[in-house]
This record gives sequence, structure tokens and C-alpha cells, in this order.
Amino acid sequence: MSSKTQPDSFVLSAITCPITLEVFVDPVVADDGHTYERSAIVEWIKNHHETSPMTRQTIKLKDLKPNNVVKQLADQYRSSSTSNVSKDVVIFYGGGTLLNKQQRILINDLFYKPKMWSLIYKATRDGFGSGDFHNHCNSRGATLTLIQTRSRLSRKKRPTIFGGYTTIPWSSRYAFYTDPQAFLFLINGNELTRFNLRSQEEVAVSHNVSAGPIFGFDDIHICHRANENNFSYSKFPNSYADSKKDGLGRKTFSKTKFFAVAEIEVYKVVT
Repeated sequence: MSSKTQPDSFVLSAITCPITLEVFVDPVVADDGHTYERSAIVEWIKNHHETSPMTRQTIKLKDLKPNNVVKQLADQYRSSSTSNVSKDVVIFYGGGTLLNKQQRILINDLFYKPKMWSLIYKATRDGFGSGDFHNHCNSRGATLTLIQTRSRLSRKKRPTIFGGYTTIPWSSRYAFYTDPQAFLFLINGNELTRFNLRSQEEVAVSHNVSAGPIFGFDDIHICHRANENNFSYSKFPNSYADSKKDGLGRKTFSKTKFFAVAEIEVYKVVT
């Protein structure tokens, strides 16, 4: 590939957040002199006692300033890359078992640049309790969550797999977070559908010590011991928009609004 179509590695590094490893959407400069994705550094500051992830010096939320130059470069890169760069076929792998080979190829279409992943939580292995989820997933950075449900009246697993991606590290506090880079997805056989937030101001993820992963304002809500009951549910589309013309609303991810869960896998981005 020529130098005109292949982005210079230095430029790509300059427009990539060191926390999320994603190209910037809303970059801000902190007192440590480094630029971060706003939602990622805000969460980092709250969880790490105002300590810089790069220099360990103290940084304050009130001192974050927009980096308009980097934002312009990131927007230009994203625009040109969409039309000029073709993806190689890369198979998603992180150590899980939910996805077949074709689905592991498909899921990389959710991201411009394929990522390296590591399985940090598998419910059938680590437990379905909310404490099990938080013990394995809290403060682990950007994560991708895969969920498979089962019939409410039997142990039969449903063929669809769904979930979400967020750059906000999971936590045990009761809180709501915005995240412009978050999205939901549905895999039905070899068909992949992505659902984006209605706006960057929408709640992307909700944190609750008594529950598992919650995306949006209960667009996907996984309850405590979700394999033992039918209390997990979906209020989609709420924070996230339905991109399907023939959308099924609250039955988009499972055949019913309330459902039991057969498996959950959570992957972190390997830095």
C-alpha cells in the first residue's frame, strides 16, 4: 500500500487515546500534557485518585481542555480512512467459546482497526453473581461484552448473541456514564447489526453493584444470577437507536422482554 493511503504510524499514534486505544472523538488535554478521550480520562481520574495514567502526577477534572487541533486531525483521518483503507480479514480471538469462526470474523467489522482481546470473565466458569462480574471486570478498561440467552421454560440456548462495547471501566458504584464510543450489537447467525447511541449525551452504561453489565438506560440489563431466573430484561431502544427498519423493540435481543441468560463473556482490550 502506498504512503498516500497508509496512515503514518506517528500520526495514528498522535490521534489515538492511550487509554481506549481508539481514534479520538472528543479529545481533551490534561495538566500532564497528554491528550485523552474525554469520557475515558474523566472515569480514570475518578477511579485513580486524580493520578495521571501516563506520568502519575495529579490531574484535575476542572483543568481538562478541548484539543481542537487533535480533534480536527482525528476527524480528517476517520473520514479519509473510511473511503481509502480496506480491512484485512482478521479473526477475533480472546479465549472464549461463544462465537463460531465466521462470527469471529464478522465482529471485527464493529471496529475500524481490529483489536487484541483477552477474556476476563466467563459466567459459566466464574459465576453468574453480580459480585463475580464486578470482581473480574471492574477497572479493566475498555471491554466488549457478549451475551447468550436461553428459553424461559427450558435450558435450550437461543441462537442469537448480543452485547455491547464501552470504553468506560466497569465499577461497583451506582452511576450513569456517557461514552461517545459505546455501541450495542446483535449477531443472528452470520448477520451482524450495530446499534449506536441516539446522541453523545445519552447514558451509555449504568453501573450497579447488585447487577451485571447494564448498557444504556436499561437497553440491556443483566441481573444478579441471571442463569437462575428470568429477571434480566431489555428496554431497547432507549439510550441506543434501533437501526433496523423492521425493529422488534424490546424483543430485539431475545424473543421476550425478560429472559434467562445461558452465558456471558467479557473481553478487555489488550494494551
